[in-house]
Amino acid sequence: MISQAYIPFVNTFRDKIFGPISSLVVMGENVLILAGNGTIYGYGNNAYGELGTGDSTTYNSNPTIAAGGLKAKKIAAGEYTAFALG
Repeated sequence: MISQAYIPFVNTFRDKIFGPISSLVVMGENVLILAGNGTIYGYGNNAYGELGTGDSTTYNSNPTIAAGGLKAKKIAAGEYTAFALG
């Protein structure tokens, strides 16, 4: 279940990807979202490359596709790490 504090974020994000959200994980100052179609999106500070975008660019205004666009079935995260199971 998603915390009530994240509901506005989730609703805004769902509008950007035009689909259901399967999973959402919070790690420090970052969020990973697994869309219903298996696409992983990252949002947040990304100072250490935690979002899996291949860089350390901050993505605070728009979620970006993470993991090179690979599809996943599950996602998990630690404070500075992220994992996907395909």
